[in-house]
Amino acid sequence: MYINFTKQNERCALDFYHNADRHQLQKYAWGTTIILSGGSGYVVKEYFIVPGGEIAPHCHMESTEHWTILEGAAVLTLDNHKIYMTNGETQVIRLGEYHAMKNVSRYPMHGFMVQCGSNLSIEDVYIK
Repeated sequence: MYINFTKQNERCALDFYHNADRHQLQKYAWGTTIILSGGSGYVVKEYFIVPGGEIAPHCHMESTEHWTILEGAAVLTLDNHKIYMTNGETQVIRLGEYHAMKNVSRYPMHGFMVQCGSNLSIEDVYIK
């Protein structure tokens, strides 16, 4: 199932690179995000989290997140509860809930996150 994953990632990255005016690529130690769409009160991001990579615990007071895992496996820590997620599973993160996402598979975790709220800026990120 994961044989062509790296080649698919490369194709996606190249497609987004060539359409940089429409998509914003952001690289982090834990992986990469691509902003696919956004508007008044929402942003849609595609996530590629490297094996063992983890998004640090944080919360938002003015926005919610809706995660869907497309490929791979992750553990979502949600207010000290660990939730194992895999292909096709979704989870909603409500206002004020501290959360972290860690890739627990041997392959890159691929997923989408839709963030909705009145403040989608970095000012609404509160690190634990």
